[in-house]
Amino acid sequence: KTVVITGASSGIGRATAVAFAQAGANVVVGARREDRLKDLVSEIKSKGGKAVAVKCDVVIAEDNAKLVEKAVEVFGSVDIAFLNAGVFSSDSKPIWETDTKTWTKNYEVNVFGVHHGLKHALKQMVKQGKGGSVVITSSAVGLRATENLQGNSGYTSSKFAITGLVSYVAAEAAKHNIRVNAVSPGVIETDMTGGAEGAAQFAQAVQIFKKPGKVDDISRAVLYLADPSNTFITGISLPVDGGFTSK
Repeated sequence: KTVVITGASSGIGRATAVAFAQAGANVVVGARREDRLKDLVSEIKSKGGKAVAVKCDVVIAEDNAKLVEKAVEVFGSVDIAFLNAGVFSSDSKPIWETDTKTWTKNYEVNVFGVHHGLKHALKQMVKQGKGGSVVITSSAVGLRATENLQGNSGYTSSKFAITGLVSYVAAEAAKHNIRVNAVSPGVIETDMTGGAEGAAQFAQAVQIFKKPGKVDDISRAVLYLADPSNTFITGISLPVDGGFTSK
């Protein structure tokens, strides 16, 4: 199988690229930071995996198209798409004081970036006629808002948009035997959550498990959702969140 991955240069995207390669997939990784992509491809190849890199800013529709085109050019198909790129843009103000630019940044990447990725990956999968699987990185705050994330109406609503989008697109894609799901992480140790210290503090406030998760917790869930043997799972946003959505 061949998988395309956005936001692959660090964190969840990088860990999942390595996991797919270890599972035997051909991996096409995209991100803006080409130096990190080069290092990732080298790591995968050093362990016997197959990978190529494409500079991809998901906000630019043509970059998403190029990612898919490279996968077809090098490996012949796109079987799985992991649309992972996202941002957390906040001015920590209530909505009546929030700058529109903050909302725009969240929606440009978290919603429109996903739209571009979905459009081009699904178009190729439909053309191939062999089915496929799409997994999108959402967030636990796209399932339950929290008062502990004050001043982040833009980010929270952008992730709720993904929850709805997954449910809708899964129905559209089903006739082509393509499954569409999301993984909704809780507090994970990444740059976005302020590293280990920042993540630990946030986890204490919002989760049943008072510790942050690891990127590998999410990569395992992504591989599970993408696994072609899981033919009866589509349209869901799977919380991997230390109990955030149950708190």
